[in-house]
Amino acid sequence: MYNNTANAFFTAGSIANARNVTPNVLTSGEAGNAAAEVSTRFLEKGDFVRFQNASLGYNVPLSGNGAIKSLRLSLTGQNLFLITDYSGLDPEVSVSPANNGLDLLNGLPTAGIDLTAFPRPRTFTFGVNATF
Repeated sequence: MYNNTANAFFTAGSIANARNVTPNVLTSGEAGNAAAEVSTRFLEKGDFVRFQNASLGYNVPLSGNGAIKSLRLSLTGQNLFLITDYSGLDPEVSVSPANNGLDLLNGLPTAGIDLTAFPRPRTFTFGVNATF
């Protein structure tokens, strides 16, 4: 993965532009006027393990002649956890290039480049299915 987010926002040159930086930028020894040039120092391993989806359902046993004939409860979770050493938010993020992948950023293909994309959200859905 190329962590373009770190390249764009977390270099010492960001200090001169009045941007916030992480503590490691202050101790990096980098010149305060350094430009955010493409560099191999922002290449990182993008290995990860993700628990993407899980669903659990339960049919509630009902007895008697109540108004509800059957009742089912369900819970679904997405993006439950991610294990990675990647320093960005999500090693699987990618900005979809326009023109069938021919869109280039500074002459570089966008596949495998973290371009400040939003990470996948963690969602939980609770469902109730009742028959009357």
